[in-house]
Amino acid sequence: MVILIRYLDGFYLPISHSHLSCTRCTVAGQCYGYLLHFEFAGERLLRQLYGWRMPRRPRPWADDADLDVEESAESSSSGSGPDDTDEDGEAQTAGPSRQKLRALQDDLSTLPMGVLRNAHRSLAQTQVSSDAESDSEDETGDDEPSSSLPKGKGRANPDRLATKKKDLSKRANKHAPSEVTSKRPVSRRRTIIEDKTPVSFHNFLRAVHSLRNRHQKPRDPRFLQAAGKHDYPQFRQRYDFLSDLHTDELKTLRENLKHARRLLVNSPRDLRTQREEEVRRLELAVKRGESAVNRDTREKVEAEALRKVKEAEKEKRKHGKAEWWMKQSEKRELLSKAHFEAIASVGGKQAVKKAIEKKQRKINQKEKKSRPFQGSVAAGSGGGRPTKRRSNTLGDEGRGSKRQRFT
Repeated sequence: MVILIRYLDGFYLPISHSHLSCTRCTVAGQCYGYLLHFEFAGERLLRQLYGWRMPRRPRPWADDADLDVEESAESSSSGSGPDDTDEDGEAQTAGPSRQKLRALQDDLSTLPMGVLRNAHRSLAQTQVSSDAESDSEDETGDDEPSSSLPKGKGRANPDRLATKKKDLSKRANKHAPSEVTSKRPVSRRRTIIEDKTPVSFHNFLRAVHSLRNRHQKPRDPRFLQAAGKHDYPQFRQRYDFLSDLHTDELKTLRENLKHARRLLVNSPRDLRTQREEEVRRLELAVKRGESAVNRDTREKVEAEALRKVKEAEKEKRKHGKAEWWMKQSEKRELLSKAHFEAIASVGGKQAVKKAIEKKQRKINQKEKKSRPFQGSVAAGSGGGRPTKRRSNTLGDEGRGSKRQRFT
């Protein structure tokens, strides 16, 4: 691969990629901006390729006349010395070689800027890739010092080891992560079973404030295995005071609603909207309170009914009865019976009758919604609402329909 390189005073040199080296700078191509520095090794290369000695680096303010004076002074001063014969031979070859370089410079100056830009870009890419390869080779060499000496009777082929090592450490970019070989042994200290011990409250506060224990996640103590199995009767017994609180809250809400309705009747016009909103809010709160009280009563009745059945079953098993498990249908029937018995104990048979009628109305409404209408059945469809027929308020002697008027 041959690259065109622009050297100091503007002319271009075709240089092979394998000869891009610099003895003064660590990275080739960074000297003087985008110019390359070819001294010592570069000068020897130019001698071998073109038989031409590199001129002295010109100053940016120097003219051609000054350069000619300096070159003549150098040639006169170099005339006296032990190596006059060598320098005379080089001076003889310098003339035609400079003419060749000038001709080459004239030819290259006719190239378009796009070609030169592409050449400069390819030079930068090859430079980055060479740096990445050198860095990766250094890293792998430090990590595996003994991998180049295989164990066994004979030694492996060094060329084969070098190619394998190069393929493994090759990266697209020097900042990309290097591929780790699968032949390295894995550390024996590994986490096999995760520690599920509960976090103390002190450690939890420290984790929140200082983030020192962020690997430990806080857990809900209700669902820990150390807390044991959930016992619903015991839970109801411990939180039985909530039902009394719900009853007292409902009583207070009803009194507040009654007082708000009194104020609404005699309220002035500017406060009427505000008091209506207050009455509406209290009505919703009363409904929520009634639902909470009814739920507590229902749960209490159901738990008591199931407890009685469970105790009776235990007594039967003590006397030699086989195991028996209640079905869902039997459970629903038992709970419904217990519910109606609780209503009868509070309001008597009349309350039970009202509850049964209310439940029957709800069932009838569901059936009515799912029932197809008579008009749609006659038409052959299975659903839809019947069209309302407009009644003739004038009767048969009135105005009549539109068809009757125009016939």
